[in-house]
Amino acid sequence: MQAQDVFARLAVALATDGDLHALLVRLLEPIARLSQARAASVSVAEGGRLRQLGALEPASPPAGNERVIVVALAH
Repeated sequence: MQAQDVFARLAVALATDGDLHALLVRLLEPIARLSQARAASVSVAEGGRLRQLGALEPASPPAGNERVIVVALAH
C-alpha cells in the first residue's frame, strides 16, 4: 500500500464513516508499514487522559533506539 492509498482511504472514510476511532485503528498498520516502524500505537485524549485505541507490538524486545511521535488531531 502506498501513501496515496492511505490518504484515499482516509478521505473516503471521513466522508462516509462517522467512527473516527475505528478509522484510526484500521489505518494504524498501513501507516506503520509505510514508515517502516516495527511497533505503533494510536491513542485519543478523553477528559485529560489518553486512551489507547490500538497497538502493533514489536516481535522482539526494544533495541533502545525508539522514538515517540505525537500527532495531535482535532475533530
